Amino acid sequence: MAHAIPPHLRFWKFVLKGDSCWVWQGKRNERGYGKMVSRGRDLYAHRVSFEMHFRALAPGEVVRHRCDNTSCVNPAHLLAGTQADNMSDMHQRRRHAFGSSHKAAILNEAMVAEIKKRLGQGETQASVGRAFNLNCRHVGKIARAELWGHVQ
Repeated sequence: MAHAIPPHLRFWKFVLKGDSCWVWQGKRNERGYGKMVSRGRDLYAHRVSFEMHFRALAPGEVVRHRCDNTSCVNPAHLLAGTQADNMSDMHQRRRHAFGSSHKAAILNEAMVAEIKKRLGQGETQASVGRAFNLNCRHVGKIARAELWGHVQ
């Protein structure tokens, strides 16, 4: 049977209020987001908190974390936005896989530093590409910091 008690009433028994984040103590998904079930539907705890404290979310809106703590349900740390806003937050805060931590990376930071050094010394993109088994387009993107921009 689905829970008869509304989620906003069950919510508080799973919240540990800290000085900053309020950490969800109930079930979480594989990425750390708090979960609740209401009427057979999975709900995210941070969305429940946002709607309890502010307003219902419009279609297409997501709840973003100012604190980057996926288990946080403190309304002071939550704001509504679009998925594009959420992705922008992630990239600005470097909370995504990049560089050698990216699963598709074939280079590492030391290799890219060497590529940039060689290009800076006047070696051609074609020559550098051959040395590192890369095509010229890839080397050009490294040169323009479109890829690996975090490496000096």
